Amino acid sequence: MKESSGTILSVQQGVFRTNCMDCLDRTNVVQSLLAHRALQDQLQKMNLLGDNEHIEEYKGFEYVFKNVWADNADVCANQYAGTGALKTDFTRLAEKLWLTP
Repeated sequence: MKESSGTILSVQQGVFRTNCMDCLDRTNVVQSLLAHRALQDQLQKMNLLGDNEHIEEYKGFEYVFKNVWADNADVCANQYAGTGALKTDFTRLAEKLWLTP
């Protein structure tokens, strides 16, 4: 990540590889959790979120984030199996649980 001046703020130090031999859905669920955490860290480093703020506090954003990942799962499953994903109920349910006060 760079500042607008070109100063490097951070450098990627690794990668996550997630795959499940029998289930794209579980892979997508894990990837969505990793993406959520990475985005949280990036927004804090960019001072768009404070150190004690969390994405979950922004319910509208959280709703969109979860739906994008659930939609991604459906697209991937359709490409490989010709049907929608099986775990989007979990992703969308989790989103509803996180949105309730």
